[in-house]
Amino acid sequence: MKIEILSTGSKGNCAIISNADGTSKLMIDCGLKFKTIIANKAFGSFHDYDALLITHRHTDHSLSRKDFENAGMEIIAPDSEYYKGGTNAIESPHWHIVRFDVIHDVPCNGYLILDKIDDKSLWWATDFSDFKKFIRGATAYAIEVNYSQKIIDEYVEHTPTEDIDFNHLSKTMNTHFSLEEVIETFGELPEKPNTLIALHGSEMFSNPQSTLDLLTGLAENVYVAKPHTVINI
Repeated sequence: MKIEILSTGSKGNCAIISNADGTSKLMIDCGLKFKTIIANKAFGSFHDYDALLITHRHTDHSLSRKDFENAGMEIIAPDSEYYKGGTNAIESPHWHIVRFDVIHDVPCNGYLILDKIDDKSLWWATDFSDFKKFIRGATAYAIEVNYSQKIIDEYVEHTPTEDIDFNHLSKTMNTHFSLEEVIETFGELPEKPNTLIALHGSEMFSNPQSTLDLLTGLAENVYVAKPHTVINI
């Protein structure tokens, strides 16, 4: 399985997942302009895709949803018909996909994606304050590491009260997952996963190098996602 990050963070989120033999792709989120996504060399052809998986309706994750719907791409999202009947699993010739709920300020999905070619699996979740159930045993985990509580504490300590944007601060901590929470979650696993990918870092309240340093050792391979990141699992 190959994971290609086109963009991650509040300016837009989009990733392309290719299966082991290159016969099928999935897109996760489409928070960039339609023309920007399809012009990227990682995109390929519309015929390559089994589905577009959308985590939630915020624009930085769903900006070009209508464009992809109009182009005929299968859309899987929290409001999909698949889930209205109570089913959480989706089968295609190339993939087995299970959605799960995470807690955000709007309905939000995480996805467990199994590549039927080589049985490797990817757990993907971003933009959440907590998950209702953590799924163990995936080959790779792509998880939001939005902010560091330590960085927030230092910001509050050294910033005059009148200059603090308390609304932004409150929303960050109440609707996103922190570096410290990720460390606690993966530190409790009985076995290290093969791959851990940090997603959706805050420009203001995270530090990519510090995130990488502190996550190293929690998985065999650790990455901090940024545009043009390519990861093979």
